[in-house]
Amino acid sequence: MFPLMLKMHNKKILFVGGGKVAERKINSLLSVSNPPFIKVVAPQITTGLKKLCNENKINWNNENFSRKREFVNFDYIFICTDNKVINEEAADFFAGFYKEINVCDNKEKSTFFMPAVTKNEKITIAVSTSGNDPAYAKKIKNLIEKKLNR
Repeated sequence: MFPLMLKMHNKKILFVGGGKVAERKINSLLSVSNPPFIKVVAPQITTGLKKLCNENKINWNNENFSRKREFVNFDYIFICTDNKVINEEAADFFAGFYKEINVCDNKEKSTFFMPAVTKNEKITIAVSTSGNDPAYAKKIKNLIEKKLNR
């Protein structure tokens, strides 16, 4: 793994799945200045995602995932349904197009991971376990936040 900080302005991000995991990751992406374009493909989404949709912060395709060529135009794909079969099918589809993918329940098929992030006016700190233990990364991030905010 090699850590990078990416500019998300003008990026197109696709989420396959609209549950709590997707909502958490989307809120994180929307917190950056110049947030990316985000589309969610899912038959159902959380109340929080519906609110973001109503505020025109994200777009929602109210449908099940299918292998549509239009989805290949996205820069990053987050696959986070609660169905391992759908997650694997979507991962295999996008991998065939050499897309950057994050699969919530399969670190081996993921090509990138979202770190736990804390920041203030002067610094951004990201903590990652490369998908091995996200809860531990969050714990370390929280410890760093406490030290920074003393």
